[in-house]
Amino acid sequence: MSRKYLPVIALIALVVVIAGSAVTARAADGAQQTCPDVYSKEEGVWVRGVYCDGRLNAFDVDQPVAIYYARQPQRVIDARGHATITNAIIGIEFWVIDRNGQGQLALWVPVEDVEAAFGAASDMEIASQNGLTLRYSPSADALTAALGSYSFTWKVW
Repeated sequence: MSRKYLPVIALIALVVVIAGSAVTARAADGAQQTCPDVYSKEEGVWVRGVYCDGRLNAFDVDQPVAIYYARQPQRVIDARGHATITNAIIGIEFWVIDRNGQGQLALWVPVEDVEAAFGAASDMEIASQNGLTLRYSPSADALTAALGSYSFTWKVW
């Protein structure tokens, strides 16, 4: 094989490797999204992204609920004193997912309710509705959402 083809073959091989390290999903508008692999410190391995729609529990394949931070653009003053727009968290949304993969909003928790729990001395329930419960643990500085036997815990923002 001629040496002039080696760089082309190497480039093609690199593209194949990169393309193989991501999962492709189809967004609601039909556009394709690529879910990146993420390193799990707990497991010590790279984990393949499953859902690429911004949900917090994107790596739980059999989740019955999708959890999202609800965001809204807000004008703020940055560290240099300049006005800027940020995508501030205004609450947490919990969408129950049916057998067909369709979601229905089951619980909405405003950010003020979550932050009010941060002063708690012990674990406390923040909200509960439609079988979903959101709890805060001050010792772990973490939130836990539970629905039946499913639970998901994540660090507070």
